[in-house]
Amino acid sequence: MNVGIDLGTSYSLIAIAQGSEPLVVPDSQDPEFVETPSSVYISPDGAFVGRRADRMESENPAFHRRAFKRRFGDKEALLRAQGQDWFPATLAALLLTKLVRDATRVRPEDVEAAVITIPAHFDQMKQQAVLEAAYLAKLKVLDLFDEPTAAALHYRMQAEARRQTLLVYDFGGGTFDVSVLKLDHGELVERAKTGVTELGGKDLDTRLKALILAQYGQALGQPVAAEDLSLPDRLKLDHTAERLKKALTLNEVVTTEGFSLGALAPVAIELTRGDFEDAIQEDIEKTLITTLQCLDESNLDPAAVDTVLLVGGSSLVPLVQRRLKQLFNRPEQRVVCDRYATRAVVRGAAIRAHELSGQAVRDGLPTSIRKVTGWHIGVAGLDPQTQRFGVDTVLPKNTPIDAAQATRPYYTTHPDQDRIVLNVVQYLARPEDAKTLGTLEIGPLPVRRQGYCVEVTFRYQDNGTLTVQTRDPHTRQPIAQTFTLDGAADAARLAQQRRLVQAYTAAWER
Repeated sequence: MNVGIDLGTSYSLIAIAQGSEPLVVPDSQDPEFVETPSSVYISPDGAFVGRRADRMESENPAFHRRAFKRRFGDKEALLRAQGQDWFPATLAALLLTKLVRDATRVRPEDVEAAVITIPAHFDQMKQQAVLEAAYLAKLKVLDLFDEPTAAALHYRMQAEARRQTLLVYDFGGGTFDVSVLKLDHGELVERAKTGVTELGGKDLDTRLKALILAQYGQALGQPVAAEDLSLPDRLKLDHTAERLKKALTLNEVVTTEGFSLGALAPVAIELTRGDFEDAIQEDIEKTLITTLQCLDESNLDPAAVDTVLLVGGSSLVPLVQRRLKQLFNRPEQRVVCDRYATRAVVRGAAIRAHELSGQAVRDGLPTSIRKVTGWHIGVAGLDPQTQRFGVDTVLPKNTPIDAAQATRPYYTTHPDQDRIVLNVVQYLARPEDAKTLGTLEIGPLPVRRQGYCVEVTFRYQDNGTLTVQTRDPHTRQPIAQTFTLDGAADAARLAQQRRLVQAYTAAWER
């Protein structure tokens, strides 16, 4: 069987592909829920994932990690436990392994392959980390699928098939994404996409925790700082903030009787929705600015949008819905909250897996998807004409993936130069904010002389990863080259991390 996986910052889900109605798999640790907390705890007895990991956090918080999705692409180990380095991709591999085993409990078949969703604005290093996590979990990847597009695909299967411009506002636990798509019967075409890597429900929780502490300290007559709290009190504050946030989506006022931290006196905490909205207003406005930016990159204005689809748990916040209805205010425009707001992405991923397995046409689901690139790709270096450092932008952002190919000439600058080294970079908006994507080393060259030309072709694959090829334009023969992603794991480290994942999951019951 094939599956779709929503690898989330706060929670992750898996769904079994079966036509337009995927089966979302319950969490084996608590079948009342389909969401698995994206948490890992490493102990001498093995690895614990999800709710079990959260329950063990108080034993030794140094061995517990959550929200490691925000660290994808980092070079450093995220955790040192049991004498081993644990990288974000390694922790994600444990989570993926748990999700796959949950699916095989529901349907006792091997998982052949998966579509894994990623934020629309994930860069190449973060995408590579997801692929590494899947490799470590021995999971074949059919596609890395943008989360907003996955939600749009699910919406396409639930809604009447008509032409429309769809804007997906995806506000999850750790990231914010926005995509503009054209829906034309069976075809979904991405027009533009962007997002904010570190803006989500966890950040709203942080605002709410500050309100709770401020009111608590005021009642006690002394300030209470979050950094001074013990681990049990920090955990209690985390859980209280998350619970109150959810309650404020349904109620104007919420109260917690007898809230206390440590040996301090218990206090009744009362928060209004207005208090909460004042605290998070800046965050919500940031999502709207990003939404308008995405529309601008699509060469559209808000009036051109037919439907705004709200996805992700944070999109349930009433302020979000009010502000979007103010922005998209034509009578015929619709702001729709997906009734499976927290499950739409994984359902879309499973539908995509069904399509890529070749089953979609048989089941009458003729959906094709045309993607666009999420970042500008270029080469940073010294401009030979101006003698200033700049970026030669090769593949602009929002280029259709099927047309994302470009060839550029590059030249040697010294008489005895036997190779060319290029700094490949990426940026979202401004070239001056470009960061290194990787190093391309071309050579040894057939001829050593100044001004020798090589051609470099940059091309995107269907799954959104970048490849490069080099050749001699005179002989049309390829030239040896090595393209090394910044921070990518080498083969030896990947093999060691794979053995580590296998060792720490060997004792898990099937």
